[in-house]
Amino acid sequence: MTDSQQPHRAEIPKKRVSADYADFRRLKKNRGTREEGKGERAAAASWRSLPCALCLFLENLRKSADSTFRPPAGVWIGLIVLGSLATAASYLFLDPMVSTWFLSHPSTWHRNIWVDAFRQLGKADVPIWLLVVWSCLTDRWRPTILTVAAMILVGASVCPLKAITRRSRPDAAATASQQNTTVPWQKRVSFPSGDAAVVFAGATTLSFSLGRLYAPALFAAAGVIGLLRVTVSAHYPSDVLAGATIGVLCGLVAIQWMARRRELDQFRVEGRWRLSAGLVLILVIPFVGSHIGMRPLQIFLKVYILPLAILALVSLYGVRRREVGQPGK
Repeated sequence: MTDSQQPHRAEIPKKRVSADYADFRRLKKNRGTREEGKGERAAAASWRSLPCALCLFLENLRKSADSTFRPPAGVWIGLIVLGSLATAASYLFLDPMVSTWFLSHPSTWHRNIWVDAFRQLGKADVPIWLLVVWSCLTDRWRPTILTVAAMILVGASVCPLKAITRRSRPDAAATASQQNTTVPWQKRVSFPSGDAAVVFAGATTLSFSLGRLYAPALFAAAGVIGLLRVTVSAHYPSDVLAGATIGVLCGLVAIQWMARRRELDQFRVEGRWRLSAGLVLILVIPFVGSHIGMRPLQIFLKVYILPLAILALVSLYGVRRREVGQPGK
């Protein structure tokens, strides 16, 4: 068919095209202004009530599927400034008083087997093991990958800071002062608290993955573990505050990284291999943990193995019902 035989197409005037394009640009600009207004309101909220603003930010980020999503600048600035100010204030005014009081009034409630096992969640191998087992049972890998990424960022942030600051632990400093000796280098790793960074990073990523409903319980558990590090004279309050700030920031960075990799949502493992890996983790790792540097995991499982077994059975039952297509009652 030649050009002369082709059907006639109505030509659109250039002025009309320009007007339509101008309207489109104006609507897009107005939409961007509204989005900026939302970011400013979130930033203002972060100064008034940082925990509430953080929970809302995590919920909005969880629902967002846009790979170009950017967190409001006020969230980052508010966390850094608030964490830095709280750490500095605690270092100047709170650390000497709190450490002296706990050294002169040693507490024993952390020696309770339930409390001692619970505080092992501050060791990175325990939450990672729990999440990997949960993923093997449910075939949901996003929370595990996200939390492991946050833990890697925590290690890359905390370890250099410990090596640079070389701050002595409160109990080690008191013992060295009484014996008129120097603090060994193994005890000069107080700032920042690695346990606090681990639990707050996990609380941030899991609040994002599981939903805002679980955020209060997760952050409350993280706060209790941070408090336990102070009561046993292993850290100063400023160490815990700095670790908590680093943990939340590492969690947010991991969340931002995950938001750009939507292909991980489709990551699946074949059933038999997934369950086989879960059985190996459950039956083998706890018994050889002390030989591979996972002593905290053994302490944790000695106390909480029964509740974990019940949760595992419930998870398997739910997965099985979904696979056979039976609606839950």
